[in-house]
Amino acid sequence: LKVVELDPHHQKAQAALGRVWNEGAWIDRDDLMASQGYVKYKGRYITTQELEVIQKTASELEQERDWFQKVRLWHGWLIGRHEERSQQGLIALQSIEDQHAAPALIRFLCDDTRRDVRMLGVSILCNISGAKAVAGLVKRTLLDIDPDVRYASLNGITPENFEYAQPAFIKELKNENNTIVSRAAAALARVGDERAIAPLIDALITTHRYSVATNELPGQTY
Repeated sequence: LKVVELDPHHQKAQAALGRVWNEGAWIDRDDLMASQGYVKYKGRYITTQELEVIQKTASELEQERDWFQKVRLWHGWLIGRHEERSQQGLIALQSIEDQHAAPALIRFLCDDTRRDVRMLGVSILCNISGAKAVAGLVKRTLLDIDPDVRYASLNGITPENFEYAQPAFIKELKNENNTIVSRAAAALARVGDERAIAPLIDALITTHRYSVATNELPGQTY
């Protein structure tokens, strides 16, 4: 710290403090990586999704497997032709509040081709707190073809879950699909904080390549 006080631009001293030069200032490396959707785990930076997988315990995996069996069954009832059984499936699904059921809900409801089933999946995830449910809401916000489903998904992310959603949206600012980038940027207007500013600015800088006809030799373009 003494060296930095005497020479704020002393590279080795700043590096020893865990800082890097970015956008004209020295900032904490962990903060920079967090703004890009990464977290530090055992000395290396990984995505929040990778961290989630690493941290899953055998008990969690077992609970998720149990929910896959139940949700698969109830989903089958829901979309079946038997009206009474369909109603039973709907009631059972709407009663789910366990975060460990989120992966199954995402797989069988939120990824369903039927709009009303996806809306049901989103409404259930909105009542579940934590990163697992937010992952499904983020996915629907970015990828769903129906604007109402996207709107419901984004607005279903509550303030206490913004911390889980922001890194995922920041990561998609680098997506090659401009539509996804635009949706991620719009979502950050709701769930983002100051850590999203720099990635949003970077996302505004784009490079395009065009093929332009010229009067050169036949078949040549630039």
